[in-house]
Amino acid sequence: NRELQKTGGRALIRIGTEDVDYSPKFSIVLATRDPFARFPPDVCSRVTLVNFTVTPASLESQLLAAVLHAQRPDVERRRAEVLRLQGEQNVRLREL
Repeated sequence: NRELQKTGGRALIRIGTEDVDYSPKFSIVLATRDPFARFPPDVCSRVTLVNFTVTPASLESQLLAAVLHAQRPDVERRRAEVLRLQGEQNVRLREL
């Protein structure tokens, strides 16, 4: 990676004019209330963007899906199928 420099057994990354020790365990969370915030492609390729403008219920559903997909893909597939069937049944009820 061109941004990391190895010096004396240390991994350093340049931030502004300073060289800072790099840790792969480091993470940072940045938040904005600006719904129109735009980020350059190089930033988007290195970060995970989470859109919190959704409702709490839909965010909970999205997070549940992500966790299940990572830990129990079989359960996530069944859950997605049940949700699909539930949606189809709701459409049928509205038609009656």
